[in-house]
Amino acid sequence: MAGGYAGCRARLSAGAHHAGRLSSLSARSCSRGQRARAGSFAVGDQSATDQVLFWRDTWAKDNSLPGGPAPAAFKGFVPNPACGTNRTTGAGASATPPAGPLPDHLGVIVTDHVTQAGARPSGDTAHLVIVHTDPGYGPDPTQHGTGTVVATVC
Repeated sequence: MAGGYAGCRARLSAGAHHAGRLSSLSARSCSRGQRARAGSFAVGDQSATDQVLFWRDTWAKDNSLPGGPAPAAFKGFVPNPACGTNRTTGAGASATPPAGPLPDHLGVIVTDHVTQAGARPSGDTAHLVIVHTDPGYGPDPTQHGTGTVVATVC
């Protein structure tokens, strides 16, 4: 599905929208190259159903990718991703995620692969999902970000 974003629009039920707050990649149109404002969390393509883990020090072990295992340096946050394109992040916790608390519903990118050349992990944006977030998130990678997929955006 990567690369198929031209003109995609979210079709979400009222239950997947909380007081107009969907973070980063959200229910607005998603054209190729459109950028999120601050960044987005990510989940592995083969892990993007039901309960997901989008931020953790062991993200690479907890997310399954058809393109092979992710590097251990990737924790799950991508600064300024663009829809339908490849993205690059800083290693480890150097890609600073939001301080929290997170909104009840969060736009999350789904990735097919994460690789690493040098210190910077990179990967793709296969599609987007909306996640109902669980309590307990913190910006430290040991404060896990989890939730349940409630909608697929595109």
